[in-house]
Amino acid sequence: MSIKKFEVDIYQLKNGTYSYDFEIDDTFFQLLGTSLVSKGNLKTHVTLDKDNDFYKIKFLIKGNVNLVCDRSLEEYEQYLNIDKTLIVRYGD
Repeated sequence: MSIKKFEVDIYQLKNGTYSYDFEIDDTFFQLLGTSLVSKGNLKTHVTLDKDNDFYKIKFLIKGNVNLVCDRSLEEYEQYLNIDKTLIVRYGD
């Protein structure tokens, strides 16, 4: 699997609303090479609204990731339920 599977070329999109669904598993975190999360199983739904001068991107992410406790240094499973919106505007 390639990280490109999770990329969206926003510059090629016409104005409108687009929806994307991603299944994120251990392979995704290995491709990122991050040390904070090494394992996980997440379902991600992304809604992208494109207009002439801005993008509104809504992320819905649910599932579990494995993290390391700061105190005991033991790995534990953490449930995530994320609902965030990002607005990107073009500037001068």
